[in-house]
Amino acid sequence: MSIPPLKLFGYTYSSLEPVPWFYTAFFISFVALFVIYKIIHSTWGLAFIGVRDSEAFARSIGINDFKYKLMVFGISAFLTGMIGAFYAHYVGMLSTRILGLDLFLILMVMLVLGGVGRFPGAVIGAFIAVFVGEWLRPLETYRLLIFGAMVVLLVIWMPHGITGLLFPIDGSGPIERFGRFVLQKRDKMGASRV
Repeated sequence: MSIPPLKLFGYTYSSLEPVPWFYTAFFISFVALFVIYKIIHSTWGLAFIGVRDSEAFARSIGINDFKYKLMVFGISAFLTGMIGAFYAHYVGMLSTRILGLDLFLILMVMLVLGGVGRFPGAVIGAFIAVFVGEWLRPLETYRLLIFGAMVVLLVIWMPHGITGLLFPIDGSGPIERFGRFVLQKRDKMGASRV
C-alpha cells in the first residue's frame, strides 16, 4: 500500500532529501525521550515500577494495577503509532515485509544490549546495535546469525545490559565508584584546609 509524502507545516518531505527526515526524527525522538524521562521520574513512574516488580505488593499499598497497566499500554501505543506513522511516510509504503524477523531480532539486540527495564538502556543499545549492524553489512547472509548469537551471549554474560554494568542497583558500577572517589577527595581537601 502506497503512502503519500509527509507534509508538515506546509513543507513536503522528499525521499531524495534525507536531512529534513533526520532532524524531524531527532526532534520526535528527543520529545519522546523527554516525556518518558518525566513520566519515569514522577509518581506515575513509581507506580509503574511497583506494578512491574510485584503486582500483589502494589495492590496492597493501594496502587490500582489495572489503571497503571492501561496507562503504560496507552502511552507505549501512542509513541509506537507516532513513530510507525513517521516511518511509513519515510519508506513510502505499508507492508508486512518491513516488520520481518530481522527487524525483530535487531530490536531485541538493542533492548538486551542496552538493558531491559532501564531508561537510557534502549537508547544506548540502539546506537550500538545500529553501529554493529552497519559494520556487519558486508556479511549479508551471516548478519542475522551473528545478531542472534549476540542476544544469546548478552543474556548469559550481561543479563542487565550495558546500563546494568554502568548503573547497577547496588551502587557498585564505575560511575558510582567515580562519584564516591570524587566526594572522598573533596572531603579530604576540605579537611586539610581547616
